[in-house]
Amino acid sequence: MKKKFFHERWLKVISVFFAVIMWFSVADQTVVQRQFQIPLNFENLSNELGMTGNFPETINVRVKGPISLIQGLDLTTVRAYVELDGLSAGRYNRSITVELKHGLVVTYINPSTVLVTLR
Repeated sequence: MKKKFFHERWLKVISVFFAVIMWFSVADQTVVQRQFQIPLNFENLSNELGMTGNFPETINVRVKGPISLIQGLDLTTVRAYVELDGLSAGRYNRSITVELKHGLVVTYINPSTVLVTLR
């Protein structure tokens, strides 16, 4: 019985060592939330249509994620846009889409929709 327990002891020691290192690396990732102002863009508007409405130039976005990702966030890589592809003339209440790097989550968008008139 004793021989089985101590058999390949070095493998068990290395496994415990790596488990402790992994635990510290995960435990060190404090999750935080921060709010940013992001420019709002309108994408894929048909050349045949014009757009009118009272939209903000920027929107407020609250982002949640590991502090290391939030602190290193380059706001030029964050996209906030309204998709207009395939729409014809009329009034539309369109959702705002926000794209972030992997590992971050959008928890709040204000405004979350815009009213767009296409003519």
